[in-house]
Amino acid sequence: MSLVSILVFLLGFAITIGTILSAVRTFVVPRSTQDYLSRAVFRTMRMFFEVANRLARTYEQRDGIMAFYAPLSLLALVPVWLTLITLGYMCMFWASGVTPLFDAFKTSGSALLTLGFAPVDGLLRTVFSFTEAMIGLIMIALLIAYLPTMYAAFQRRELAVTLLEVRAGKPPSAVEMIERFQRIHGLGRLGEMWETWEEWFADIEESHTSLPALNFFRSPTSDRSWVTSAGAVLDAAALSRPILD
Repeated sequence: MSLVSILVFLLGFAITIGTILSAVRTFVVPRSTQDYLSRAVFRTMRMFFEVANRLARTYEQRDGIMAFYAPLSLLALVPVWLTLITLGYMCMFWASGVTPLFDAFKTSGSALLTLGFAPVDGLLRTVFSFTEAMIGLIMIALLIAYLPTMYAAFQRRELAVTLLEVRAGKPPSAVEMIERFQRIHGLGRLGEMWETWEEWFADIEESHTSLPALNFFRSPTSDRSWVTSAGAVLDAAALSRPILD
């Protein structure tokens, strides 16, 4: 192999490894990690949604637009990863002797998508083809396994927010929450509410750290928000403390 081929091979290998690490940080690692590729995708999608938001005249319209931001950004990660893996293996196929560049691209895409219309020969190219196909399948499997876990955490978050409407109104208010408890149960029952929401905050810390995309998922209706609900509960706790003491 010439020096140019070696450099191209190393470039393709680095692109492939970097993409795999990005997917692992996003889907597998159960903690908050810096992933610049995922951040770049979300920021790029945000730019498009900001342009669309300028056409909206009401908050309800803006909320309806932004409701698609997190799901579409999350789904956009997969084609970005697959494109980069195709590019990385294209470089490695070209460095191993698959020329011209278009044939290397066709061979890489055929292997990644398991289409099999571009046969390869030789041990090294066969290994490239098999490993690329395996990576492509793993990427899709990770997304399929990731989405149910994410939506389960989303449902747990929104369940408490929905139940809060009965106790604090819509949108939730700390004053309204204290008044309703006083009329219906008495302020002595507020302790049960604090225990419930203490567990809720702990679950939010765990789920929204390991699944950071959840932070951008909006509540099902425009007049409901997990952020304002959390604020109302904290405000109610602060206001009721002098009364209960």
